[in-house]
Amino acid sequence: TLAVYRPCLRGPFLYDDQGKIVENPDIKDREHLWGKLVYPYGQPKWERNDPSRPVTYLTYALNYRAGGLDPFGYHCVNLLLHVLNSILVFFLSRAIFRGAFQEESLIFPSIAAALFSLHPINTTVVCALTSHPGRAGAPGHVLLRKGEGNLPRASVVNITQILTVDKRD
Repeated sequence: TLAVYRPCLRGPFLYDDQGKIVENPDIKDREHLWGKLVYPYGQPKWERNDPSRPVTYLTYALNYRAGGLDPFGYHCVNLLLHVLNSILVFFLSRAIFRGAFQEESLIFPSIAAALFSLHPINTTVVCALTSHPGRAGAPGHVLLRKGEGNLPRASVVNITQILTVDKRD
């Protein structure tokens, strides 16, 4: 997993990262951080921080505190979380296999964890710092030219991120 996603570590901020991280004063304000991350849904429209994702914005704030606006740290956290989730998939698959077949096997859980860890759909989760989980099921990839989406070179990206771009802006 680390070898496959290593190129993402030096990637720039993309798409929604601008508004949710780079231009978000809430993650930069340590004194009022808690009030900006958690507030009731009943309030009028929330401006930057989705109230259903306070842990996500807390990680953005901690990343900002540790390294400012250098995307490297944010990408490292995403990759670390993906690796940890892949390990959890391994243990969950192992428990399911053991419960279903009453025997121990490392082959099935290893395959399940590898498929989860390396599947192209996870490119969005690992390489893009912010994403829309509701759109993660969109199939396919697309080639972007240098400069599109703030990319430094031509890149193949998962189409779920393309769905978040409003070309009128």
